[in-house]
Amino acid sequence: EGISILENWGQMGLPLPNKLKQFFEQLKNEDMQQRVTRIRENILSLYGGEIGDNCLAIYLFAYCVNRYSDKTFLEALKKFYEKAEITKNTNQINTIINIGRADGIFLKILDDKGRIIDLSFMNKWMYACIDQVFSKLIEDTEDEELIRDRFLIYNRIRNKQVDFENNLEKGIIKQQKKIRLIYKVNGTNEEIALKYLKRRLDANSARMA
Repeated sequence: EGISILENWGQMGLPLPNKLKQFFEQLKNEDMQQRVTRIRENILSLYGGEIGDNCLAIYLFAYCVNRYSDKTFLEALKKFYEKAEITKNTNQINTIINIGRADGIFLKILDDKGRIIDLSFMNKWMYACIDQVFSKLIEDTEDEELIRDRFLIYNRIRNKQVDFENNLEKGIIKQQKKIRLIYKVNGTNEEIALKYLKRRLDANSARMA
């Protein structure tokens, strides 16, 4: 059911990106709950050109309906496009509504009235522009997993969702007859956050020099 719903996006004029096509092939042997969980996780890993109009339909529908809750679905999306000065005809808007609502319900993100029922998921699914310092830091790691999750990590840092208190480990080293207290960071998010902070400080110092 879930795969057929998502594949119908292409029939409605919203083609699936290749990354999603490959992903859906992997879901065929999983049960419905596993599919929902895997699809939700995959959505959070997509950004930029990877997202595709299909996922944006859910995001846009959820945003508009909850932003303009006093309006009908059609009026809410029209209001958004009018404010953004983007031209969309009624058929195009109805396509977004049909897809966004049906798949938002299927993925347990929205109820049948378009209201967000999983606010935690939507908060994680907020797209943000990443600054060049952070982008370069992640690229330099050459770690495919970090590169894939770069937007999630960046959002966690911006939203102060890093836990230094429980991810710092004290240690002692002897160097040139002196004893030094050192700290080791264990969490991936925390380690990236510290490296990011250092690079930002170094960049600011270089500009002021």
